[in-house]
Amino acid sequence: MTRERGSVGGRSGQADTTDVAELVLHRMKQKMRSSWLTVFESRRASIQPEPVLDDLEAQTVLVGTVSSAPSSGEHGGSEPQELRRECTSGFTVPPATVGSTWLDWQGQRPRSVLVVAKPLSEQVLSVLNQLVSWLDSLQIKAVVEPHVVSRLADYEHLLLTFSQGEVLSGKFDLLICLGDDGTPARAASLFQYSAIPPTVVFDDCQSRQAQIFGFTSVPMEEYMQHLFPVLLPDRHPDHRLELSLRQRLQVTLQREVPVHGEHTSFHVLNEVFVHRGASGSLCKLEVLVEGEMVTLAQGDGVLIATPTGSAARSLSSGGSMIHPHVPSILITPVCPHSLSFRPIVLPQSVEVLVRVPASTRCQPTVGFDAEHGGTVQLNPGDALQITGSRYPMPLIRSVHVPPVDISPVK
Repeated sequence: MTRERGSVGGRSGQADTTDVAELVLHRMKQKMRSSWLTVFESRRASIQPEPVLDDLEAQTVLVGTVSSAPSSGEHGGSEPQELRRECTSGFTVPPATVGSTWLDWQGQRPRSVLVVAKPLSEQVLSVLNQLVSWLDSLQIKAVVEPHVVSRLADYEHLLLTFSQGEVLSGKFDLLICLGDDGTPARAASLFQYSAIPPTVVFDDCQSRQAQIFGFTSVPMEEYMQHLFPVLLPDRHPDHRLELSLRQRLQVTLQREVPVHGEHTSFHVLNEVFVHRGASGSLCKLEVLVEGEMVTLAQGDGVLIATPTGSAARSLSSGGSMIHPHVPSILITPVCPHSLSFRPIVLPQSVEVLVRVPASTRCQPTVGFDAEHGGTVQLNPGDALQITGSRYPMPLIRSVHVPPVDISPVK
């Protein structure tokens, strides 16, 4: 009896062990299947819609007259030069070029538009939904950033997007920015090493400062009226779009000890900000202009700004506001530990070098366009070479037109 009970008990224990093993295996399969489905859904959401920018190509436009700033050592301005030439991938001009030009679609309509929107703004999202629908009715392809696609579920089938690192040069006829003064800087950062297409900016803050020195005075809600002559030039055959060339800076990172594979060239629209980062020590920086030592800046940091960026961080740090058509580079100290170092306005044609001396006690951090263009840590001996960029932002000025028929073209 004892052996039999043990035998029966052994068989029962074996059966129980088998049941438990099967239950654990079943739960593991369920968990794995649930995890796999989660990953699949996440990946599917992240890749919809598929990037198809290979099919896009900017069309040929005709650009007009611009003014050139005097080069280093010259006095006064030079005569305007006629630049009646064709252009297909934005504007590439000499670094000293400023002022205005004009754009002619040559009777054609824009075929592809990149829309960069301010994130987490319900007002911008509402306008963006209307804009995408309107562009589709005009048979114009709309391209948005990948993180915006999920917020436009109703129009997802109408949108194109792009992947990180994809070359955007020569893909778009027009760039539309929806948001505040920071949105154009973020849009410009997408074209780090190439020309920027003609740009229209709609601002949601409408400050007096933005109207005078900022990007636009056009209310975001009036986007359709102001975009009409831009998107449908065939209805305005005698109308040429005036462009304001907004200067950018080219920043070259010079390492004491080179880092393999690191990006060393950046193009910024607003400013380059070298600061002490998380360190509690003073930031020491040598500032040189055309190879000549200007000062040893000690404080929280130094801002090197464009005229467009003079109304941003530089203004908050005590710098002057500069009109966008004044070809210049503005150096503004941030909380300087000195009575002699004050904001300096230099010609755009000069070369500025900001170098970290060996005696510094902190590791400075450099931010490009309020970190839209990324951040880099600097070490003693590293330097930043700053000059004018060949790739300005061609900003379409506010177009005031009377009320017109804005119904879709059949």
